[in-house]
Amino acid sequence: MLQEGYPGIETPFIFYLECIEGFLESVTQYRLPQPVLRRIACAIAGFVSGYYSFAVIAPQDEDIDEVFASLRGAMVASLTRFIQEAVPLNQPAGGPSDQK
Repeated sequence: MLQEGYPGIETPFIFYLECIEGFLESVTQYRLPQPVLRRIACAIAGFVSGYYSFAVIAPQDEDIDEVFASLRGAMVASLTRFIQEAVPLNQPAGGPSDQK
């Protein structure tokens, strides 16, 4: 998907996305299609890189973790909803070992 559609993305970033996808698969009760995993991985990578970008430019006296606390909750809620909507209604729950 991303690997095929965006030739300018360097290999280390693809490996980074694959690592995030692996973490997602290990904690998700359902087997998600690869395109869904890739989109979620991109969203997480974007959130993390945005977090660090703001941390670098934030004033010294500002607690960036406090600022992002509410955003983390919103991000988790959005990702949870995205995963729930991506799972077919008739797909049984199963652990990561059931997914392969």
